[in-house]
Amino acid sequence: MDEASPAGIRAGVKAGRIDGSMEAIATILTDVCLADCIEQLGDHADNPSTEELREVNPGLIERHGVASVRIMLASTVAGEAPASAIIRDLLKSDELVALPKVEEIQIAPLLDTQTRSDEEQAAIRAKRAEVKQAKKQEARARKAQSDAARGRS
Repeated sequence: MDEASPAGIRAGVKAGRIDGSMEAIATILTDVCLADCIEQLGDHADNPSTEELREVNPGLIERHGVASVRIMLASTVAGEAPASAIIRDLLKSDELVALPKVEEIQIAPLLDTQTRSDEEQAAIRAKRAEVKQAKKQEARARKAQSDAARGRS
């Protein structure tokens, strides 16, 4: 990471997807929240149940904000915590900490799914046949010209 600025953190996260420093950055950003979570869970901190996590999340959100709690939970999943499956489910479906749905983005052009009438399809086929026939005629003309240039008739 370059420096402790928004731009430096963004650069570190971007580069850290490969070498694991992204998880380290998340841990640093949410260290206080994680310590509070561990304290609230007590003896169950190493392997909490869904209900135990749901009980402590409102207080964590109140003290640290929902973004910090989400990042803290996500970083424990990335760190392969024993409760990863439970935390992943919370991040998907819990009312308080579920990650917001991301708007779908189009990464490829949409295909024309309009159905064409039989006449339109026939016109398209006829046009394709004309183009194909024209290409064949051009190829024959080029071959004849080449043969003539070589002295073949």
